[in-house]
Amino acid sequence: MVPDTSVYIEHDVKLEKLDIAPELTAFPDKRLHLLVPMVVTDELDGIKNKGEDVKRWRAAHTLGVLERVFSPRQRMPGLLRNGEQGVRGAIDMEILYDPPGQVRLPVNDDVPGARSGPARGGAHQAARG
Repeated sequence: MVPDTSVYIEHDVKLEKLDIAPELTAFPDKRLHLLVPMVVTDELDGIKNKGEDVKRWRAAHTLGVLERVFSPRQRMPGLLRNGEQGVRGAIDMEILYDPPGQVRLPVNDDVPGARSGPARGGAHQAARG
């Protein structure tokens, strides 16, 4: 699943507590894999520096969560939540880097995530990208 930037800043629930799996009726009990295109992290970075206070806070908070999730110090980098609590499902994440030489479209929302390539070298490098 590739959530748009607005999910991270406008959803009623913060990223760490987000439970999307039950809403996906085809896969309610499966591990959820969230893909985070670099364009989304860039947009969050821009929002944290300008705009409404709540959106700035949510953008900064989300970037902090991503930094923690992809930290090489994590036992399992890329794992947001293991789902062991039984309350919310397991979620792992992957940063999608822009392919070399990619030129972004003038409006980021024209093709969200479709032009991003998979992370290379594993989740450890995702935090350093």
